[in-house]
Amino acid sequence: MPASEAGAPAGGAPVIVIPALNAAATLPAVLRRLREVLPATPVVVVDDGSDDATSAVAKDHGAFVVWLTLTEGKGRALAAGVRVALARGASTVVTMDAD
Repeated sequence: MPASEAGAPAGGAPVIVIPALNAAATLPAVLRRLREVLPATPVVVVDDGSDDATSAVAKDHGAFVVWLTLTEGKGRALAAGVRVALARGASTVVTMDAD
């Protein structure tokens, strides 16, 4: 699996972390645009307990998905995403919204 799909950057590259709650409708456009502008940058989407297809949409668009079983809020979702990005070797973490 390529590093961008696995959320594992090669050589300490930057990683984009997106916390998302019920973002299945808005996430596809965000992820498509990211792939256009930053095609090699790994993306981690943290699904903050969504009850829609947020996780599936993120995965279908090549993002690594962290799924929180309960809604914990944007701050905890961001913290979880940053932990995952750093554990996977990110040199820099960039956060952005799912819309």
